[in-house]
Amino acid sequence: MRYRSWRLPASIVAILLIAATAGAPPLLPPSLSIRQSENAVAVVTVLERVEADRLRVRRDVVLQEDFVVVDGGLEPPTEIVVTVGEEVAAGATVGEAYILGYTSLNPVPKQKHTFSVDPEGPQIFRIPSVGPALLPDSPPLRKLVTPRATEEELSPRERLDLILAQLEEPGLLARRFVVAELALWRNLPEALTAKDIERFRTVLEAGELAPESREYLLRVFLPLHETWGGDWVAAEARRAITEYDPEMDLASGGPALVKQALEALAVVGRPEDTARVLEFLSSNNAAVTLEAFRTAVALDPAHTEKVAEDLFWEGDLPGDTMDELTRFLSDRQAAREPAEDPS
Repeated sequence: MRYRSWRLPASIVAILLIAATAGAPPLLPPSLSIRQSENAVAVVTVLERVEADRLRVRRDVVLQEDFVVVDGGLEPPTEIVVTVGEEVAAGATVGEAYILGYTSLNPVPKQKHTFSVDPEGPQIFRIPSVGPALLPDSPPLRKLVTPRATEEELSPRERLDLILAQLEEPGLLARRFVVAELALWRNLPEALTAKDIERFRTVLEAGELAPESREYLLRVFLPLHETWGGDWVAAEARRAITEYDPEMDLASGGPALVKQALEALAVVGRPEDTARVLEFLSSNNAAVTLEAFRTAVALDPAHTEKVAEDLFWEGDLPGDTMDELTRFLSDRQAAREPAEDPS
């Protein structure tokens, strides 16, 4: 059974335009990503773990119906068995309520917006930038993922209030969801107030966020430092580069967080941060190494030049960093040369 391409409703298209700007990365806010038209969204109760990677759940409240059910004129099921992966299945609690995003469709290769029914049955949806869509049921999250007409889309103020309410509750995945909401809805930063900033600071300083969430928050608040002050952003960036060694787990969120922290320090840091920043020139992540060099140049070019001269002769930096280092030394030398006597 094949489902041929269908045009997204005008309301969905309008929402996407609200969420994105020209040239923006092709990432939707999680609340839009989970309710793409090929997905189903429901508040479910976990009934049992059927297999190592599958859960049987009861659909208590259907927020967005399965396209296969709607298009096929089928009777909406009360219970479904959904493949979620072994890690998610092992972490789910029987009897607990969750918000589940799933799909019964597979994309047809090389045919845009064309799907076929998945013979394996419903599969959990993985939200880009967040993770598997089995979220704790809470009033803020339920309101964020509930489909609505464009004219009824949440205002920036409403969305910020929901984000902050969820962010102040425990739960790494739920927090990652709302931090990604903050980062990916382009119209939210302009609605921030001083009280909002203080609440975000409190959450950051509690030290309970996942690296991915901390990276997103640094990315959101760095451009706002002239409005809301950069000291607290600098403090969070320093915490990040203190907590991680240059040799990092490349499969973790550590390298991305450190890279973002270095970028932040280049803007809101102080010259005394340079020594620690330079330690990351020995990182096992090439992007972190390059960012560390750029940040050191921004913070203290004179000291960085002395270090760079030694590193130039050692020649064991990644190629991009070595190229930038060489240009830096050349430019510094050229700036010191006296102007040629025109006579």
